Amino acid sequence: INNDPPPKPILLLQTTGGATSTELNPSSYNWSRDIPYELAVNIVNKFKDKYYIVHLTKPNGYSLANVERVDTKIPLTQLFKIIKDSTKRILIDSAVQHACAAFNLPSDVLWIGTSPTLFGYNLHRNIVANQPTIANQLFNSYTYDYEFQDNELECPYLNFEDIFNKEEVLNRLDSQDNFIK
Repeated sequence: INNDPPPKPILLLQTTGGATSTELNPSSYNWSRDIPYELAVNIVNKFKDKYYIVHLTKPNGYSLANVERVDTKIPLTQLFKIIKDSTKRILIDSAVQHACAAFNLPSDVLWIGTSPTLFGYNLHRNIVANQPTIANQLFNSYTYDYEFQDNELECPYLNFEDIFNKEEVLNRLDSQDNFIK
């Protein structure tokens, strides 16, 4: 991570999370919890001129232009500094959203296969995925609607726009400054 102070306010964009082991999750994208690539590109394109974007991802996560990529394990003190220094945050259900709650830093958190009712905080603006049109979730699931480690066969969405309304996510992130104050 670059230790020089960024020239602009920081937007923290976490697109992936969970197991980093390729044995546990060989896919670089987990539809049930990661931000779709196309949505992440839209977020970066909208905010790259006004914000210094720090992209938290797994080592095998997708690449984005115009961001500082953090894809290796870093000391928690360094991660917490990035979180505390950030002005805007768009996250997934992960340890980072829990840390933001602990620091009392409201964030926008995207939810697909997990629930903010079980794992989220009222402090955050929780953006829940659209209801899928295909019902193929696990029959015996009571904590998660879908397999947490990403079973592509269970994916009930045909494209990223079926998961989230792009304009809603961008508008929420755009208004995050007013939400925080």
